[in-house]
Amino acid sequence: MRKKAAMVLVLFMAASAVWITARDRYLAEHRQSITETVDQVYTAFIAKNYDRLAELSASGSPNHMQHIRSSYGEIQSYELLGLRTKSTREGERVEAEIRVVSFSDGKLHTGTDRLMLVSVDGQWKTWEYASELKLALPAP
Repeated sequence: MRKKAAMVLVLFMAASAVWITARDRYLAEHRQSITETVDQVYTAFIAKNYDRLAELSASGSPNHMQHIRSSYGEIQSYELLGLRTKSTREGERVEAEIRVVSFSDGKLHTGTDRLMLVSVDGQWKTWEYASELKLALPAP
């Protein structure tokens, strides 16, 4: 019984290593183009180039992302912290974690944004957006 349990554990570990290696390879193959897309998105945010944001959006409309991002203040700087793949029924997605410094209420605020990216016809596009920054709502 112990030999059987040990064999199952070894097989599970081997399968996990193959799966992780495949995900790492996928990310390595696409890292440069994903990083370029993240840079283009934040450059467009800073420049308030909403036409460019629309081009970089999988839906073709940046309205939701633009509205949410502007609620967190003006972007002063950003830094890509990491990328990770996520498998969904629709295929592979890549989540980008970005440290963002925004200006609102007369102060600088640092937080983390998350962009979910998807490949559309060979080009990386934004699929979802979320931020951990506190909303920069006007005072009552």
